[in-house]
Amino acid sequence: MSEILYKPENKIVSVVLIGAFNPFMFQPNWFSANDIISQSEIDAMLSNKTTPFIFATNLTIFNTAQLHIHVQEDRFTVTGIKESFCMVKDVVKKTFERLGAMVITAMGINTSAHFKMPNLSKYHEFGDRLSPKGIWKDFLGDNVSGDDRTGGLISMQMMNQKEDKSGSFNIIVERSVRIFPGIFINCNDHYQFDENTDAETVMQKLEDNFDASIKKSIEIQNSLFRDL
Repeated sequence: MSEILYKPENKIVSVVLIGAFNPFMFQPNWFSANDIISQSEIDAMLSNKTTPFIFATNLTIFNTAQLHIHVQEDRFTVTGIKESFCMVKDVVKKTFERLGAMVITAMGINTSAHFKMPNLSKYHEFGDRLSPKGIWKDFLGDNVSGDDRTGGLISMQMMNQKEDKSGSFNIIVERSVRIFPGIFINCNDHYQFDENTDAETVMQKLEDNFDASIKKSIEIQNSLFRDL
């Protein structure tokens, strides 16, 4: 039942790398010259006057029809806004195949989506399941009963450390700012590396875990709506 009622909307998948980067190097034409993003996509982006882009020594931001690229001096992010999301992995891998010796200290594989609730009663029931209001009675009083309640859960974060202690899986659940009544769920699969880990090693970790990470995120999201 939950798989029918609670389908993800505005779904995105991103890969975030932490390290030391030169944002100015990662200009759109660099990606096309290295056969990472097609020249036609880059040309369409550059000719679109409504699409913002920034190229500076400390920041590069540009969007294609399917991807958002955001590079800071300490963070490299590729976000997919349309399926299939394997393109996110492919762009990151192709980028750092050319930069295999670069040191990467952390990686995140992130899956997020908004979920439309059928009515306010189900919306509040979802929040009450995550955070029973009885222990908050002294603080919230009667502001957490009924569909017209004015108090309640805003955000919740859960963490589970990986068995090998190489990182953690993190879940954030919040009310949606895009859909009302709606729920936003972000799943962050975090990998921590030592200070000598090169990009080639990290790219193999990405290849080995990308599909499984997205599958796990979807399973967790679905489980939160089970029997609701």
